[in-house]
Amino acid sequence: MTEELAEVVLDGHAVSASAARRFVASFLASWGASHLADDAALVASELVTNTVLHAGTGARLVVRHAGGAVRIEVHDGSTNRPAAAEQGSASAMTGRGLRVVQELAARWGVDPTEDGKSTWAELGSPTVFGRAEAGI
Repeated sequence: MTEELAEVVLDGHAVSASAARRFVASFLASWGASHLADDAALVASELVTNTVLHAGTGARLVVRHAGGAVRIEVHDGSTNRPAAAEQGSASAMTGRGLRVVQELAARWGVDPTEDGKSTWAELGSPTVFGRAEAGI
């Protein structure tokens, strides 16, 4: 199985979330995976938004496509692990992003890296990428 990969470095500004959406949608369309594009773009946007708001760093967004599945990875310079809010207020401006990721992804999780962490989500078949990480 061939894996297609694309990545981009994003700065730590709010506009990075919309750049992430466009980047993911564009590459998935070019790879013939448009059926995953909307959900994958939303997941990427939420993960990048978390990085901007909570890690306070820029991010490296990696998109992998193989066997009808997509893996979104957002690498940042913080070691703080993200956590889904238990119950956010309906009027709150933040606090629902990881819940969205949980609903859309087959699985998701966080892996420590040498210089921070990688927060990832897989859409489609959760076994395509053959990773052993446990989701959160």
